[in-house]
Amino acid sequence: MLIFRKPLEGVERPQMPADVVIVGGGPAGMACALRLSQLIDVHNTQHPDSQLSKENIYVLEKAREIGQPHREINSSFPSPPRRCVTTATTSSPSTAL
Repeated sequence: MLIFRKPLEGVERPQMPADVVIVGGGPAGMACALRLSQLIDVHNTQHPDSQLSKENIYVLEKAREIGQPHREINSSFPSPPRRCVTTATTSSPSTAL
Protein backbone atom coordinates (compact mmCIF):
# COMPACT_ATOMS: atom_id res chain seq x y z
CA MET A 1 0.00 0.00 0.00
CA LEU A 2 1.33 3.42 -0.93
CA ILE A 3 1.30 6.12 1.72
CA PHE A 4 2.10 9.59 0.44
CA ARG A 5 1.99 11.37 3.78
CA LYS A 6 2.10 10.41 7.40
CA PRO A 7 -1.40 9.80 8.81
CA LEU A 8 -2.58 12.21 11.49
CA GLU A 9 -2.74 10.64 14.91
CA GLY A 10 -6.05 10.75 16.76
CA VAL A 11 -8.10 11.52 13.62
CA GLU A 12 -10.64 8.94 12.61
CA ARG A 13 -11.95 8.97 9.07
CA PRO A 14 -15.11 7.25 7.88
CA GLN A 15 -14.50 4.13 5.87
CA MET A 16 -16.81 2.21 3.58
CA PRO A 17 -16.02 -1.16 2.04
CA ALA A 18 -16.39 -0.93 -1.73
CA ASP A 19 -16.05 -3.40 -4.57
CA VAL A 20 -16.28 -0.74 -7.28
CA VAL A 21 -15.93 3.04 -7.02
CA ILE A 22 -16.88 5.13 -10.04
CA VAL A 23 -15.40 8.62 -9.84
CA GLY A 24 -17.65 11.18 -11.47
CA GLY A 25 -21.43 11.21 -11.66
CA GLY A 26 -21.65 12.79 -15.10
CA PRO A 27 -23.02 11.04 -18.18
CA ALA A 28 -20.04 8.68 -18.49
CA GLY A 29 -20.02 7.76 -14.80
CA MET A 30 -23.76 7.10 -14.77
CA ALA A 31 -23.50 5.05 -17.97
CA CYS A 32 -20.69 3.05 -16.39
CA ALA A 33 -22.78 2.33 -13.28
CA LEU A 34 -25.79 1.32 -15.37
CA ARG A 35 -23.74 -0.95 -17.62
CA LEU A 36 -22.04 -2.57 -14.63
CA SER A 37 -25.47 -3.24 -13.11
CA GLN A 38 -26.62 -4.84 -16.37
CA LEU A 39 -23.51 -7.02 -16.56
CA ILE A 40 -24.04 -8.19 -12.98
CA ASP A 41 -27.64 -9.12 -13.81
CA VAL A 42 -26.49 -11.11 -16.86
CA HIS A 43 -23.81 -12.87 -14.80
CA ASN A 44 -26.29 -13.74 -12.03
CA THR A 45 -28.76 -15.29 -14.49
CA GLN A 46 -26.05 -17.29 -16.26
CA HIS A 47 -24.28 -18.40 -13.07
CA PRO A 48 -26.85 -18.92 -10.30
CA ASP A 49 -24.25 -20.73 -8.16
CA SER A 50 -21.88 -17.71 -8.00
CA GLN A 51 -24.03 -14.61 -7.51
CA LEU A 52 -22.52 -11.13 -7.59
CA SER A 53 -23.82 -8.29 -5.43
CA LYS A 54 -24.48 -4.66 -6.36
CA GLU A 55 -24.43 -3.45 -2.76
CA ASN A 56 -20.85 -2.17 -2.66
CA ILE A 57 -20.81 -0.16 -5.90
CA TYR A 58 -20.54 3.59 -5.40
CA VAL A 59 -20.60 6.66 -7.64
CA LEU A 60 -18.69 9.65 -6.26
CA GLU A 61 -19.64 13.13 -7.45
CA LYS A 62 -18.24 16.42 -6.21
CA ALA A 63 -21.13 18.55 -7.45
CA ARG A 64 -24.60 18.81 -5.95
CA GLU A 65 -26.35 16.94 -8.75
CA ILE A 66 -25.44 13.83 -10.68
CA GLY A 67 -25.93 13.01 -14.32
CA GLN A 68 -24.84 16.29 -15.86
CA PRO A 69 -21.45 17.38 -17.15
CA HIS A 70 -20.02 20.01 -14.82
CA ARG A 71 -17.32 21.58 -16.93
CA GLU A 72 -17.42 24.89 -15.11
CA ILE A 73 -16.35 23.33 -11.78
CA ASN A 74 -13.88 20.81 -13.19
CA SER A 75 -10.41 22.22 -13.69
CA SER A 76 -9.29 19.42 -16.00
CA PHE A 77 -12.05 20.18 -18.53
CA PRO A 78 -12.28 23.93 -19.03
CA SER A 79 -15.37 25.42 -20.57
CA PRO A 80 -15.19 26.02 -24.31
CA PRO A 81 -14.02 29.54 -25.17
CA ARG A 82 -16.73 32.08 -25.78
CA ARG A 83 -16.45 34.20 -28.87
CA CYS A 84 -15.85 37.80 -28.05
CA VAL A 85 -16.98 40.31 -30.65
CA THR A 86 -15.57 43.76 -30.28
CA THR A 87 -16.55 46.74 -32.34
CA ALA A 88 -14.21 49.63 -32.91
CA THR A 89 -15.74 53.06 -32.92
CA THR A 90 -14.06 55.41 -35.30
CA SER A 91 -14.87 58.89 -36.41
CA SER A 92 -14.16 58.31 -40.08
CA PRO A 93 -13.66 55.23 -42.34
CA SER A 94 -10.03 56.15 -43.10
CA THR A 95 -8.95 55.83 -39.44
CA ALA A 96 -10.30 52.28 -39.15
CA LEU A 97 -7.37 50.96 -41.20
